[in-house]
Amino acid sequence: MAEDTVDASLIEWEDGVDLVLGIDVDRTPAQIWPHLTDPRLVDVWFVGYQTAPEAGSGDQGASAASDAGEQDAVGAPAGSRLLFTFDDEPVPGEVLSSQPPSEDPDEAHLLVEIEGIGRLGLTLRAEREDPGEGVASANAPAADAAASATRISLAHTVADPDTDPELIASVVEQVGPVWETHLRLLAEELAREAGDTETSFDVPEAELTARYQRLAEELA
Repeated sequence: MAEDTVDASLIEWEDGVDLVLGIDVDRTPAQIWPHLTDPRLVDVWFVGYQTAPEAGSGDQGASAASDAGEQDAVGAPAGSRLLFTFDDEPVPGEVLSSQPPSEDPDEAHLLVEIEGIGRLGLTLRAEREDPGEGVASANAPAADAAASATRISLAHTVADPDTDPELIASVVEQVGPVWETHLRLLAEELAREAGDTETSFDVPEAELTARYQRLAEELA
């Protein structure tokens, strides 16, 4: 993978404006999914989290939540309440929707809401090829097609629909480099897991800053 394989765009929809980043990795959705849902693996490229205690559960619930956070929490269902750790401070979040690859091996998604950050969506979409042709084939049965790569898309809702474009541009300049750095860390970890220790995903900070300044200028 080249260093410039992260795509970035702004998408307007009925609920707001999303900053969408995407990268292709040589792993299947099933292989990537634990890196989105297991607290120990998420902590490698983003921040750690644990399952939040139920309201009114007191110290006993908090203790149970801590124990759960230390275990494999893959597949947290919609409605699950989480506690992320930013700068040693707990920040509440919630799983809004979740579709693991066990439901569809070609596509999976996770949508969470984090206090102070907003909605963050992650989608995994397999890209399949006809092994006889080496190119995507709509006529090839799923069983005969091989997953050559997976597209990881990260979408952050950065503004409401009526937000001033200049304010949106300012937010994009601030959060764009941060999310791309996290996405590159995830891609690097997946590459290492696959045995690739040579591909570099590092990009100079100044280059990232300039990239999102240009994207913000297009919006403003």
